[in-house]
Amino acid sequence: MNKGLGFLQTNKKAPYDRILLGLFIGFVLFGMIMVFSSSANEYINVKSGDLFTFFYKNLKHIGIALTVFLIVLNIKTSFYSNQTVQYLGYVIIVIMMILPFFSGSVNGASRWIKFGGMSLQPIEFMKIFMVICYAKIFSENRDDIRQKRLLKLKRNNFFKRFLNFFGIFLFPIILFIILSYYQKDLGTIIILLFTLGGLSIIVGLHIKILTLLGSLCGVGIIGIVFIIQGASYRNQRIVAWLDPEKYQQTYGYQILQSLQAIGNGSFWGQGLGNSVQKMGYLPEAHTDYAMAIVGEELGFIGVFFIVLGLLLIIYKGYSIAKENLIHYRSFTGYLAFGLTTLFTGQIIIHLGVVTNLFPSKGLTFPFISYGGSSLIAVSIIMALLLRIDFELRVAKKQGGIR
Repeated sequence: MNKGLGFLQTNKKAPYDRILLGLFIGFVLFGMIMVFSSSANEYINVKSGDLFTFFYKNLKHIGIALTVFLIVLNIKTSFYSNQTVQYLGYVIIVIMMILPFFSGSVNGASRWIKFGGMSLQPIEFMKIFMVICYAKIFSENRDDIRQKRLLKLKRNNFFKRFLNFFGIFLFPIILFIILSYYQKDLGTIIILLFTLGGLSIIVGLHIKILTLLGSLCGVGIIGIVFIIQGASYRNQRIVAWLDPEKYQQTYGYQILQSLQAIGNGSFWGQGLGNSVQKMGYLPEAHTDYAMAIVGEELGFIGVFFIVLGLLLIIYKGYSIAKENLIHYRSFTGYLAFGLTTLFTGQIIIHLGVVTNLFPSKGLTFPFISYGGSSLIAVSIIMALLLRIDFELRVAKKQGGIR
């Protein structure tokens, strides 16, 4: 076992979870096929370019993602709970979140940094960093939270403790919301609030604190309503969601084309590569509406098995969280829970968008959608889950815990 530099190598007595690792590799390979299938006609019909343009770019994304995956897989989780590392992470991530404002926009949103021939979306990594930070915050304050000390605010120290509460619990998420809002990414805000809400319940935040946070979220939702009314593109998404047929030639066109793709697929699908909607009819078929093309080509049965595989990943993730919490490994337990919930939220919202259950949010689907930042981010999540599980296995083999 290597004890240097915070790295810990695997061994035969405590291997990584083979099922979870196999699912990760399988979905990366399947995603490579589907990205090629959903994007093969993008350049031919719209930009008159090379059939393999997106495929070659995606291969580069996969290479980078797998490299990052292997690096994260070999770093001890205690590295992420280091206070200095987290402060440094805050600085780096905030800088990365600000840089897109100086890098131009894509489809009216400033979310990308041009780097090394590819576009990085910092907010994908900010979500993971926020989960790491809150896992650290909740694990360090677990006793205070469960013994309700945060509620014992005497008059002489009320202001001090309130500022402490604000700094610990609210400042990071408020900073994230502000940066995400100005990058026109409300979908990511919703996913992170969903994740942190679930994490707060698991940690055991008192009902009064949950009520306070819920009230703040309520105020935020009211604010979002006014924001939607004041932002034409968001208002267009809402009216298209409510009545896409009324706006079938304008705002509702993309939604109707997505539903058409799913309808075309029926139960067995049109066959791999045989999508009609990807021939320039469905905008963003390879990114925001990737699962609509999967539904058209592979049908209900294909989508069923994809979702089944993803549910197995989710089950594994929550099982890892449960095992760590049972053995009083609170940081890694909360981290596994938060990462799994983050992963789950992205799946739910994407599927909701392509079936018109939710308004369009511009969110990718893990593994299946084209996008380097998305693939790297999901690879980091998978590597962290495997690492957390591995360290628990090692501890059990060494007799440190039962």
